[in-house]
Amino acid sequence: MKTNELFNQLTQTKDPTKLIHDLPNISFTALLDHYIQRSSKSKSQIIKAAQIERTYGYQILKGTRQPSRNKILSLAIALDLSFDEINRLLALCDHGPLYAKVSRDALIIYGISHHLSVMEINDYLADHALPLLTD
Repeated sequence: MKTNELFNQLTQTKDPTKLIHDLPNISFTALLDHYIQRSSKSKSQIIKAAQIERTYGYQILKGTRQPSRNKILSLAIALDLSFDEINRLLALCDHGPLYAKVSRDALIIYGISHHLSVMEINDYLADHALPLLTD
């Protein structure tokens, strides 16, 4: 079921119990692993491209560490994910979606849409005195 269809059903139902029980229970780690398997990159290449410390990166991939919003964004950029895919990962960790009216997010959105690397996006953020993805 598409998200907007589910949203419409949830707003119109008197009992959400059945709808909630029918939802797939996917974890951040499982979804991230799906995206990694779909990519042509190895886990070590993704961690390196995300500019995440190697041990910490593997802990995120195994699910033993809860990643920050920045780490999720860095991994998503390294995987070249779409905005919807990125926002799904952010939601699974209770982080807010990318929002174009926030300056920092706007530059990150620009970088993602132009397939820039984490390092290149960090350069844009630094040029505007905004927190880096790798902070």
